[in-house]
Parts: sequence; C-alpha cells; structure tokens
Amino acid sequence: DGYPAMTPGGRVAVQGELFEVDSQTLAALDALEAVPELYQRASMPTPHGAAFVYVVGAPPPDRVALPDGRWRPLPPSSPGRPRPG
Repeated sequence: DGYPAMTPGGRVAVQGELFEVDSQTLAALDALEAVPELYQRASMPTPHGAAFVYVVGAPPPDRVALPDGRWRPLPPSSPGRPRPG
C-alpha cells in the first residue's frame, strides 16, 4: 500500500540507511527508482558526508506526511531504535 517518497522542501528529517555503491549499482538504482520520470537523484548533506537521495518529481495529491520521517518501524533489535524507559 503506497511507497515512500521524499519531497522537496520537507520539514521533517528523513530516517534511512547509507550504502556505498559502485557506478554500476548506482545506475541500477536509478533504473529501479525510474529516474528521471518518477524520481530525481539529488545530493544531500548527512552527518557522514554527502549522499545521494531520490526526490519525487511531482508529489501525489493524496500523499501522507510521515511525522517521524520513517517509512517502516525499526525492528526491536535495531541499534537506531529508542530503548524503553
């Protein structure tokens, strides 16, 4: 049901994972993300240096904002998951 899409001018930090990939894998990701028809690849600063992100060209009118910037909840054992208490 639906899919995540980063939009330009958002007001929430996006949570995600960083991967180092070679140019062949980057080209395959561009094809998977339908660049430039659906998404645009853009460079964005992160605490780990610049990273490529995919930004949707035309956000759908029925989009729903993700208040915490996460598309899916983290697994219980994830290092980034807040601990109770």
